[in-house]
Amino acid sequence: MDAEPADDRAAVEERYRRYLDRCNEHRFDELDAFVAPDVHVNGVRVGIHEYGAGLAGVVELFPDFRWTLEELVVDGDRIAARLTDTATSADGERRIRIQEFAQYRLAGGLIAEAWGDLDRWRLDAAPDAGEPAKTAS
Repeated sequence: MDAEPADDRAAVEERYRRYLDRCNEHRFDELDAFVAPDVHVNGVRVGIHEYGAGLAGVVELFPDFRWTLEELVVDGDRIAARLTDTATSADGERRIRIQEFAQYRLAGGLIAEAWGDLDRWRLDAAPDAGEPAKTAS
């Protein structure tokens, strides 16, 4: 594979960071600038609406869910990301902190395929990471 120009790699990295910002703002109905209309997830065509709905489902369980980028590797049209996910359950009883790994293939600058290990089972099984976030009275 030919080496990717550093400028292109930097542009992809910046674009991915903006995608994560949008996700952390929980604006999943506004991902069309980052995600292809016919996106595949873990080998299954889901489309952008189901893609966003899946992320919204996570936030329904954990309203303050946040993705923090720890490492990012860009190689041509491929991205690999290691993230730390933190959140408090909707009932405020559990605080979680888990590692997430995600890989992407880009087409036309958009996420065309995504593979990841974030799922409902992992969220349910995540150990309590400490004191739940305190709410203002």
